[in-house]
Amino acid sequence: MNFNFRWEWLNSSQDQKTGKIIYEWTLFDDKIKKILTDAFDKNMTKTQYDIGGTYFEAFLDSRSMQKNKKTGYERKIRMCISQDKDDAEGDTDKNWYTWQWLNEDNIWLSFSPYKIFKLEKDYLNFMNNNSNSSNILKINFTDLNKTYVFDFQQMTQTNEKSKYKRKIKRVASDITNSYELKTENIGGRSLRKRSSINYNESKQCVKSEPVNQDSDCEKQSESFIDDCKNDSDFEIEKLKEESDFSDQENENESENESENDEPIKKKRKSCAKSASKNEEENTFKTIKYTGDIPLDEKFTETVGFEYKIYREGDVIYDCMLNQTNLQYNNNKYYLIQLIEKIKNKEYLVWMRWGRVGKAGQFSVQNFGNDLNQAKDVFAKKFFDKTKNEWEDKETFEKYPGKYDLVYKDYDSIKTEIEESENKKIEPKKEVPPSQLDQKVQDILDLICNISEMESVLKEMKYDSKRAPLGKLSKSQIKAGYSVLKEIEDLLKNSKSSNNQYVELSNSFYTRIPHDFGMKVPTLINTSQKLREKLKLLELLEDVEVAVSILNKKTHDENPIDKHYEQLNCSLKPLDHNDKMFSIIEQYIANTHAPTHNTYKLKLLDVFEAEKPSEKEKFVDHGNRMLLWHGSRLTNWAGILSQGLRIAPPEAPVTGYMFGKGCYFADCSSKSANYCYPTSTKNVGILSLSEVSLGNFNELKQADNNADKLPKGKVSTKGVGRSQPDKSEWITLEDGCIVPCGKLKCAIDKKDLTLYSLLYNEYIVYNVDQIKLRYLVKIQFDFDE
Repeated sequence: MNFNFRWEWLNSSQDQKTGKIIYEWTLFDDKIKKILTDAFDKNMTKTQYDIGGTYFEAFLDSRSMQKNKKTGYERKIRMCISQDKDDAEGDTDKNWYTWQWLNEDNIWLSFSPYKIFKLEKDYLNFMNNNSNSSNILKINFTDLNKTYVFDFQQMTQTNEKSKYKRKIKRVASDITNSYELKTENIGGRSLRKRSSINYNESKQCVKSEPVNQDSDCEKQSESFIDDCKNDSDFEIEKLKEESDFSDQENENESENESENDEPIKKKRKSCAKSASKNEEENTFKTIKYTGDIPLDEKFTETVGFEYKIYREGDVIYDCMLNQTNLQYNNNKYYLIQLIEKIKNKEYLVWMRWGRVGKAGQFSVQNFGNDLNQAKDVFAKKFFDKTKNEWEDKETFEKYPGKYDLVYKDYDSIKTEIEESENKKIEPKKEVPPSQLDQKVQDILDLICNISEMESVLKEMKYDSKRAPLGKLSKSQIKAGYSVLKEIEDLLKNSKSSNNQYVELSNSFYTRIPHDFGMKVPTLINTSQKLREKLKLLELLEDVEVAVSILNKKTHDENPIDKHYEQLNCSLKPLDHNDKMFSIIEQYIANTHAPTHNTYKLKLLDVFEAEKPSEKEKFVDHGNRMLLWHGSRLTNWAGILSQGLRIAPPEAPVTGYMFGKGCYFADCSSKSANYCYPTSTKNVGILSLSEVSLGNFNELKQADNNADKLPKGKVSTKGVGRSQPDKSEWITLEDGCIVPCGKLKCAIDKKDLTLYSLLYNEYIVYNVDQIKLRYLVKIQFDFDE
């Protein structure tokens, strides 16, 4: 059986008469065809070539794309096969075929060239011998280490292990058949609506370097892109990877939201549109609303403001879904809202979907006054995306390959709206002056900074647009911990496979939304990456507490005074001439480690701190020491209001050297490092707590199970090579020890290798052994 191959690329251009965008598959020239075919013959997964001095890299794996090596621009490519050599050498398209599979979002994606060849060859064998063979065929894809069962009559593929079944299809190449974006009017605005497009795989980029320098069609495309760069009503830079495009041959299976849903008896209006490039940032602002729950801002921009989210008692017809698939570089959201027009009870279903961080695509369907039809479509879409019934969402279960539900805290949203409405009704009042000391006001400004919280979380790739600060439910954070615990189990097992890490990483990112832009989400497959995600969940817990404090507003007192009251922690500035101020200054200077030499520490202020709850519950085992604890500014509102906390049972122990507990140090710079300062953000906060260590268990090496203390021990001391000189320690009047001596090597040189820590660590596993004494404001002066 002889085969011939040809290669095509997806071109875009503008119809000069109508202004419509045209998409069409275009043949590569013979030079590129030979390069790609040679690479395919040699089982290469990628190759490269130059066109007019511009170098491209082509990927022959599941990505099936070419990439401009200079600009990074990408466009889709595909391989087609013909068995008829005579026709294949000509320009006819009738005997060229390729293969596609249907993903969970009803998007047809191309198989890789190698799988296309395997499928086409086996399919033709099946057709030629159909009378003598079964229509069932097993194919082992060795690169995935998976075996699939293909049914060439039902056109399905089934994973032999998981039994998960997908549709497949054999597609005839027809490069003369082009596809376009159409326009229609809705709500008095002209919106571009997607027609069915042969969209083969994720991440289609329209703006790309020309493959054929002499192509008139390509020149038109470039010209159109240049003309539209500033078009605020249409995004020309990139078609979103989550676009619900499908093949014209399968319109009944398409997920074109505007036209191809299941038939509804009542005629309805609908439209679908790409959000503009200028709208890509802040994609989930909800600053204008009517009713209890905010409408999606893109809805108000497109349709209007005289609407509200429909609700029946406690059931609110609003949901945000999230899904991550590292295998296909998918990191996407899906928003569904059932919306009611206030005046005439008209009902609409609004849907928006796309890659995280992008405005994406949207559709709106108008059902007139037929509420039942609108509810049915809402519930059906929810089921299609999640495999959960809408009425059972309170017991939501995440299914493989389906979206997860991002839980929203509607009570806090309602409170915010009520407060906002009250502001509109009540006359504006002058904010009373703060009754707090200016130094206390300053430190509250530092730790109650929502912008800084968002900035830190953004650095950690958390997506605060889909899950705004304080709105991620405790159950989802708990689920995040549980997934990390499973990853920890994989790290302990040398036989763990990469696919297992992929599945669990997908699960984590689906539950804890992240924004990676267009990059592939990071695979969580090392202890370091695991610890980073642990830090994120800990920060989210503290931020949740901080936001709840900041949301409690009052019109009768200064907001910062209200924030201070909510902390339930008194802060009293210490006079710089006070003896304790000098002791703390000495403690900082003497215990600044020589290995932490990129900055110097300057003491700015000290605050006497007291939490009545800690004072009442304090358990004194003796051996009380005043020890350091450092953390980001964004964590302190949570720490001061809730006290230091121990990681929950769901959390893995990998991120904690001596088990789950509260960690302290007698080395100032060791704790200061956990402030994560920079040269531009060089102010941090440390705490000094009285810690009841009692009889501690001394350890030379890290032990994740150190929290399982020997009998008679109530804490752990990780012994460091350098320790404060005991001869310089100070004992306060109440008996608390301040280990403020200069650091010195306390270990015999011959034994140094037995100790894994450079400096001491102290860990208690019961928060009642902690009593906050001082809050210390410091400045980091970095060496130039």
